[in-house]
Amino acid sequence: MALNTHVQTSFSNHVLSYIEKLFLELVKKELLLAPLGMAKLLGKRQGNTIRFIRWDSPSGSVSTLSDGVTPDGISLTTAVVNATLSQYGRFAAVSDRLQDVAINDTLKDMTGVLAYDAALSIDQLVRNELDANGTQNYADDVNNSTIAAVEAGTDKIRSTELKILLKNFRVADVKPFENGLYRGVIHPLMEFDLLSETSTGTFMELVSKTSADPTRKGLIGTAYGIELMRSSNIRADATSTNTYGNIFVGKDAFGTISIDSLSPEMIIKALGSAGTEDALNQRATVGYKFWYVAKVLRTVAVQTLWAYSVGV
Repeated sequence: MALNTHVQTSFSNHVLSYIEKLFLELVKKELLLAPLGMAKLLGKRQGNTIRFIRWDSPSGSVSTLSDGVTPDGISLTTAVVNATLSQYGRFAAVSDRLQDVAINDTLKDMTGVLAYDAALSIDQLVRNELDANGTQNYADDVNNSTIAAVEAGTDKIRSTELKILLKNFRVADVKPFENGLYRGVIHPLMEFDLLSETSTGTFMELVSKTSADPTRKGLIGTAYGIELMRSSNIRADATSTNTYGNIFVGKDAFGTISIDSLSPEMIIKALGSAGTEDALNQRATVGYKFWYVAKVLRTVAVQTLWAYSVGV
């Protein structure tokens, strides 16, 4: 009696489905900036434009009601912000020899590396949008109004800057996140400078009294109403590798497509699938593609703080 024999192609769809789920799970674990935005789901066959509705805050009223008289209704104002998704993707090649001699699961490991790459790419897309369309702040703002001035004065981040950012948010009635705190993502060198403060009421003394959840990626602690996280993915100024644009946001400051709507496509090409371009069946590739967009919804709710540091 002949045996039913399953060959590699029999499981290709199952393997691809597993790899795509694994890829998405790993991407979620690595993201830091993207989860801070207002995420919207975009279903299939709904085009590549996503719409965000921003509600303006009402002004309140101190007018008394008259007995039996219905007052005039108030106008609630909104702004519609549209964003168009773009597609992004990368791939890596692996040789036949590596697959033969590797002692690990090459495909699974490559998926992990590519997921990390995708997460960095997504956070960089968010970072670039926030840097370009948020409110710009500068360390030692009394003397500085440009990035160049921060660099020239070698002005580092201080607790004072955090207090100013908190003031900016509260004066503009920017809503905090559900835990009552704003969020900030700073470069590790900025963290070093804050922890190195020696003035009275230092940042370190304040953070040491808060609890940093070790299960949350990059969390430093809470200071002056701001929950701080670290990321080396914070952008350095193009003309100075020592000046960084640290990002601070309030609730619904920017919009993104939900990570669950990414629908990442993993593309796995077998050895020899390139035909004559791979005549000796020496190269296989693993790649990914996804659609994404980030859009600032309220400029004052996004604050970028430029500060200098050399880490010494």
